[in-house]
Amino acid sequence: MSSNDAASLLDDQAYATLPDADADRFVHLVKYATGRLNSLLEGAGPNDRGPIKQAYIEIIQGLGEELGAPGLPVRPLVGGIDSKFDEFSAHLAATMARLRARRNSATPSGTATVKLGYKTKGWLRQEIEQLGRAIDESDLEDRKKRSLKTKLQELLEEVDRERMNLSKAMVIIAAVAGTFAGTTTTIANAPKTIESVRRMITWIGADKVAEDDEQLRLNGPADDEPQQLLEDRSRGGGHAAKDESNSTTSD
Repeated sequence: MSSNDAASLLDDQAYATLPDADADRFVHLVKYATGRLNSLLEGAGPNDRGPIKQAYIEIIQGLGEELGAPGLPVRPLVGGIDSKFDEFSAHLAATMARLRARRNSATPSGTATVKLGYKTKGWLRQEIEQLGRAIDESDLEDRKKRSLKTKLQELLEEVDRERMNLSKAMVIIAAVAGTFAGTTTTIANAPKTIESVRRMITWIGADKVAEDDEQLRLNGPADDEPQQLLEDRSRGGGHAAKDESNSTTSD
């Protein structure tokens, strides 16, 4: 990893407005570094993409150790850089979901919810169906498959509710992502599973952001609004982020 790669992913601006809590700091810095990563990879040549990905892995691992983020691999990852990056991304997706669920469960009301849009519900149902197929096609133990399929059914029930329980949804998504991150039996489906998890979190977060913005416009801030809930408002912005993410599902 070169110093230039590291400096490009987390510059001084990333540290300018850090939250107080360690978990919130980790989420903030990961979002910033991921945004910079995507920008760098878009303009990178084939020989530059590997070092940039390696720099990202090492930086996020360091942040996780310093700020106490759960679930990130502490052992050296094996294989080529693309394989390492996919495995690490699955672990990171699970970690981010756990942190969001933990933050939501700590709100004064005890339950953070969101009213999902009609299109969001349809997109989420498609992703849940795809995750179910990925589980069926894996060589996980039958007992584990049944457990994960039960969790997906619970997630589907949350999608169909008038208001989704965010904490419960994030715990389920974290459990599914963590299973795929922690096994070598689903290599073929791992990248698609990682993208499914990312898309679901983005779509749910976009609806929550839009709902909170509308509440703020009409009534002012809610007393129990979780700080920095789900996706940062600065990335993509509301339903525009959903439209961009949804375009990947048809590939």
